[in-house]
Amino acid sequence: MRRPLYFLLFMSLLATSGVWAQTAEEYFDQGNIKLNQGDYTGAVENYDKAIAQQSRVPAFYANRAK
Repeated sequence: MRRPLYFLLFMSLLATSGVWAQTAEEYFDQGNIKLNQGDYTGAVENYDKAIAQQSRVPAFYANRAK
């Protein structure tokens, strides 16, 4: 009886685990916001996270270099 319950709990957690994960584009957008606010350290951190997820996007590197 407990096994199906644990299985359902595990599957629901697995299905929702990506809900809160940010995409590279979201990190990039947040980096742009922080850059415009003058928070350069925060902007670089967000650009680094975007680059870690998608390393082949030139705009991520270009904004990080500003």
